[in-house]
Amino acid sequence: MPPSAASSAAAIIAEYSTLTNVNYCGLAGFALILHDYLVTFRQEVNMFWTRKLNGAAILFYLNRYAFITVYAIYQLTTYAPISDERCDMPTLSYAVWALFAGLRAYALSWNWPLGLFVLLLQCVPIGINLSLFHFGVTGIPLPRIGCELSDFVTKTLSRRIGYF
Repeated sequence: MPPSAASSAAAIIAEYSTLTNVNYCGLAGFALILHDYLVTFRQEVNMFWTRKLNGAAILFYLNRYAFITVYAIYQLTTYAPISDERCDMPTLSYAVWALFAGLRAYALSWNWPLGLFVLLLQCVPIGINLSLFHFGVTGIPLPRIGCELSDFVTKTLSRRIGYF
């Protein structure tokens, strides 16, 4: 095996090891959140499920279950083959968080411009993540790792746009 091939293989193995550890840490965090959801489930039923559906309840459900849904899909796609278009699923959860932050700012200040400003600031990550697709950045589903960022941006273009 040529030295460059050996170093490439070692780099791939190291990257796989790092990504596996990242997935395990993410799974541990998800287990803690799931434990919290299970412990507070009875309170959720008493406070939200027995009452009339309103905007606060819808926002609560979106905030509570969007994360579980996105993370569960992300973990399932780690072990099942998917298309690269599905790798942008985590970006969708930013919209729920942006709405929640904007409404929280409005509720605390009773100031619509401030709430709208916070909402717009929270939408910046959505725009940034979606703008990467313009530059050829895409997700690649890797077996046992999940979706990973891949780009076809040249070094010259990446320096010009400040990507790297």
